[in-house]
Amino acid sequence: MVYDNKNNFLNIFGLATFPGYTQRIYLARFDTSGNFKFLKSYGPAPATNGYTMGEGHLMLGLRNGGFLALGEESAYGAGGDDIFLIKTDSSGNTNSCNTISFTMSTSKYSFSDHSYSFASANANPKISKGVLVSSPSLKDSEVCAPFISGFNWQTPCAGQATIFEDSSYAKPKSWKWNFGDASSSSNTSTTQNPIHIYSKAGTYFVKLISSNGTQTDSVSKIITISASPTTLKTKTYSICLGDSIQLSASGTGGKTFSWNQGSFLTDSTDSTVYAYPYQPTTFISKVTNSFGCSVVDSFIITNSSSSSCSTNTTIGGVINHYAAVLSYDTCQNTLTVDTSSFFTKGSLALLIESQGATINGSQTSKFGTITSYGNTGNFEYVTVDSISGKTIFIKNVVLRKYDAKGGLQLVTVPQYAGNVIINKTLTAQPWNGVKGGVLIFQTPGNVITNANIDVSGKGFRGGGLVNSSHVCEYDTSWYVSSTTTDIGGKKGEGIAAIISGRDAAKAAQANGGGGGGEHNGGGAGGGNAGAGGVGGNTWNDVNCTIPNTAQGGYSLTNGKTVDKLFFGGGGGVQVMKTKVLVLQGRMAAVL
Repeated sequence: MVYDNKNNFLNIFGLATFPGYTQRIYLARFDTSGNFKFLKSYGPAPATNGYTMGEGHLMLGLRNGGFLALGEESAYGAGGDDIFLIKTDSSGNTNSCNTISFTMSTSKYSFSDHSYSFASANANPKISKGVLVSSPSLKDSEVCAPFISGFNWQTPCAGQATIFEDSSYAKPKSWKWNFGDASSSSNTSTTQNPIHIYSKAGTYFVKLISSNGTQTDSVSKIITISASPTTLKTKTYSICLGDSIQLSASGTGGKTFSWNQGSFLTDSTDSTVYAYPYQPTTFISKVTNSFGCSVVDSFIITNSSSSSCSTNTTIGGVINHYAAVLSYDTCQNTLTVDTSSFFTKGSLALLIESQGATINGSQTSKFGTITSYGNTGNFEYVTVDSISGKTIFIKNVVLRKYDAKGGLQLVTVPQYAGNVIINKTLTAQPWNGVKGGVLIFQTPGNVITNANIDVSGKGFRGGGLVNSSHVCEYDTSWYVSSTTTDIGGKKGEGIAAIISGRDAAKAAQANGGGGGGEHNGGGAGGGNAGAGGVGGNTWNDVNCTIPNTAQGGYSLTNGKTVDKLFFGGGGGVQVMKTKVLVLQGRMAAVL
């Protein structure tokens, strides 16, 4: 039973016996006052075999005022059950039903004769004939398959392709579309899933007539086409490398914005952004309005070759030169160095003391603790005034204290006029105990790393392997030893110089890591801002005491008030002064 609240009709589907007919399916309609409107019946023509025992049905109202009925009934005299599916229009009229017969083949099963022997007698049963099993035949199963037109659509935005998707049922074979866009030259289509572009926003009456070859149906829907944001034509700008540029995708109607290349923008979700490209780059902005309609704007940024742009310098490899300072005369403001070949009058250099701290030297777990930093880590820029042989005269008075015996060195500082492009690995000369381990340069422009900056292993040296002949003879008590005694691995370098005869075993050497214990113990890590990690345990297969790990290098005190530059325990240092650092390669100072 279905009530039509639009037309105020009560509709009833069921099974009934009609005069002169066998039992048939019927549709009866009444108004709200109970007045009879019409009665329709469905099913085969009168026959001797009657239809009876309705076994349930489902009735659904359709958009066109018609109905869809699905049910089952038992047809005595015809064999089996009948399943019916009926579609009607608003007046109860239906397409003709198809009567389909189903048959099943007869199955035959046979048994052969067998003989059986027993201890006392024999038995010989025989099968006179097989067993015949006949399958029932399904006849006169009534299927009234409805054909219903339908469609959906996507991207209802003006100026963009609206996609129509046919959902007609079942097995459509032909389509006639009218998109309700009379001003368009492509207002119709006969393809199943057409695309249409509406030039203007508004409401449109779309109609589809579809057919499966024998039945035809139609459906009409009103669709709303929303306005798209204003599109901007692709623009090209040329800027100097390292400069920024303002880009705006603020066409009317935009609600949200999404830019690619977000790492080179001030905000990838704003309508107006500042871009900082370091090479030719295309920025694409997707603009979406409140209706969900989107457009894409493109901005192409190229590098200008104008003479007003900064120059670009390409660097790589080792760019610094180093001189060990042998003595420092504070009265004459001079430095005596092992070589002055790489310094010129007026050139900038870095004066830095890498070692010189003092430590506890006892044969205890306290060995290597820092008792005084001294001048270790002090640094400053100096300008060369003049050179005489291996004596360098400094132009201005040196501000901090230094000790030539503390690994004091003078390092050239390259100064570049414009942008710097690193095109191969940039590194430093390895520290050799008196100089090296520093990478430094200056530029007022940008640094673009198309290759790596890597000073791994270029600073304080790690401990070396000791091939010991001892097996856990001194395993827990020896914090300090000499490598000549071969009872412990060599310590890593730190800000305190190695003490002669105490360069091995598990205690830390200031921020240098302790050597591995015997036997087969791992060395510890170096420290800087934090302490280094402890070393690995010795083996326990010969009754070595466990744990017996090397001590990690001690952490160093530093900060704005201290203002020092320390090598990491077993590591180096890199310093640069630049406007913008654009990292494409890797930047590392692994200790």
